[in-house]
Amino acid sequence: KDDDLKGREPLSAIVARNHAVAGINGDFFPWTGDPLGALVREGELVSRPMAGRSVFAWGPSFSAVSRLKWSATASFMGQEGLKVDGLNEQCGKDMIVLNTPSAGYALSEDKSFHAVFQFEGTLTPNGTWKGKVITTVSDQTRVPIGPSQAVLTATGKAIEKLQYLAKGEELTVKVETTGLDWSKAVNVVGGGPVIVEQGKPIQSWDAENFNDEFALKRHPRTAVGYTKSGDLWFVVVEGRQEMSVGATIDELASIMTSLGCVGALNLDGGGSSEMALSSLIVNRPSDGSERPVADSILVYSDRTQDADPPELVIQGRPKVEVGGATDYTVVDDHGNTLPGSAVIWAASGDAWIDQGGRLRGLRAGQAVVTAQVNGRSVVLKVTVEAQPGSSGGR
Repeated sequence: KDDDLKGREPLSAIVARNHAVAGINGDFFPWTGDPLGALVREGELVSRPMAGRSVFAWGPSFSAVSRLKWSATASFMGQEGLKVDGLNEQCGKDMIVLNTPSAGYALSEDKSFHAVFQFEGTLTPNGTWKGKVITTVSDQTRVPIGPSQAVLTATGKAIEKLQYLAKGEELTVKVETTGLDWSKAVNVVGGGPVIVEQGKPIQSWDAENFNDEFALKRHPRTAVGYTKSGDLWFVVVEGRQEMSVGATIDELASIMTSLGCVGALNLDGGGSSEMALSSLIVNRPSDGSERPVADSILVYSDRTQDADPPELVIQGRPKVEVGGATDYTVVDDHGNTLPGSAVIWAASGDAWIDQGGRLRGLRAGQAVVTAQVNGRSVVLKVTVEAQPGSSGGR
């Protein structure tokens, strides 16, 4: 949608809308909503690679960390190989941008020239597409993209390269993306820097245009990695709050190698760092609430839900002191205490809970504890009391 979010969405909503069982946030992004790096979704190229930045790719029995090179050209009216500067992104100064139906709108910073053309099929990392211009639009900063359409948008000095395109003209677009075996790589998400390569932590942030402030200070972090046997690890490190200050890039790399990863990539962090199981956010976003993100990695399952699931209750004290701790369990309607491995815990407000069900009071106030079992959630409100003789204020 062409609104303030520009297609960004909270992770919990993304997971729920797509009926996924889990998810983490993906690539870095500007407020225009376009991921900064590459995005390939089920074989469709949605966002171009960012020069020098790494990506994580996967497919059936395949995963890899790599860097990609991308180029695109448009040919029409005897002009061969006119350079296309961007894909599904806001058209900046003196640029030519290709916009496909995935973008929703062709957007530009300034008034532009837009050539709307027929577009059949799906844009893939490599290939050639032919179309015919349906209409042209001038002096507009936004043009909606209909089904089976695409738009070439030009601004500034680049307008003169497209201005003679008219209705009925034939147009050819060629795209080339190198750096991966596209017979194996079905999905790609951008990020950076690479933090583990051939089983060893590496320092690559300078080469990927990240600075020391980003790499050497502790922040909330998100990472994805793969092991020698092909298992995938999705990791979120909380930060910028009382119970966790976050991690440096080196510390994140050490976490990933300790999990057996032979390759790993840092993803967007800070207030974007999130992990969801079903639609429950299990970490505490450092902004205090979910930040709408541009893309994410989702996990699916073919496991079916119970037709008649039992009623669940959280058992434990309804109060905890600041600095103190108390334990919770989940009991079903037959009085059976569920094993800890079956329960996912989360807490919001003035307390923090670990995955063993132990709640710790952070500040005097209120907390909401959520337990999730097989996608079903049960909630308990808890009062966090000041310690005797303490003001207990925030």
